[in-house]
Amino acid sequence: MRALRLSRYFIWLLLTCVPSQSLADHRVGSERIDFTAYTLRQNELSLGIGAAAYGVSDELTVGTCVPLWFAFPLVNAPIASGYLKLRDWFHGPLAASLRAAVAYLPAGVVSSAVSDDDTRVGFVVVPIELSLSLRVNSSFSQSLQVSWVYVGASGSRARDERIDLRIGGVSAVTSLSLHLLSELRLSRVVAVTLRESILLGSGDLLVSGQLERAGTRVDAQLGATQLYNGVVANIIPGIALSWANINVHVGIGVGTIWLPFLGLPIRTITVVPDADFYVRF
Repeated sequence: MRALRLSRYFIWLLLTCVPSQSLADHRVGSERIDFTAYTLRQNELSLGIGAAAYGVSDELTVGTCVPLWFAFPLVNAPIASGYLKLRDWFHGPLAASLRAAVAYLPAGVVSSAVSDDDTRVGFVVVPIELSLSLRVNSSFSQSLQVSWVYVGASGSRARDERIDLRIGGVSAVTSLSLHLLSELRLSRVVAVTLRESILLGSGDLLVSGQLERAGTRVDAQLGATQLYNGVVANIIPGIALSWANINVHVGIGVGTIWLPFLGLPIRTITVVPDADFYVRF
């Protein structure tokens, strides 16, 4: 209950501090920046439940994934994350952008919520996105995004003095996905959206391990396997509401879930929820 009251107070504080002349509805220059080629205006700030971003200039936006910094229930340290997004300087009907991001967890001790062993794990995720957005007319826009993701992980278990044994390993995988976003603006406040994602390809999961015992170390290639079989995709219809400062995106679809910010699909086919809330000022 205390956390709920604090979150309500935080949202109220944001809403009372934003300037009344901010333009954050569906007009040109105030487009959503996720799954599109658009960026924030210079000195514009966006704060939401999923991400925080700042417009360094009209063409350069920097940001971070907020939930990853609060991963303490799972690990003993925050997961650092950030991105740079650079768009074209022409600001015409067709926009293009390149976004490079990183999420990093240094090798640390997993908390007892996950494991009772003295196990150290770490990972780095590097998503790179190339986006194109076309504002066809005042009512309709179409965006296309190709994302490439590299994931590297490492782990080890502390030496067991009883049997003089230490185990360690690393793994790496890449994936390539295509995302489409269609937006039909019914008014300056309401727009209906259709978002689709499909996995174009993924590299084999490569795992190498090390076993050290009695001063002798053995390095081994543990194997390689294809992570995904068949078509991996989803389709999500939704609605986007945008007022002077407040923005709400809600949708529900079916297919495979792509992890937010990390850009990685999971293998399960299920109902796919889509929701976001943020304030721009």
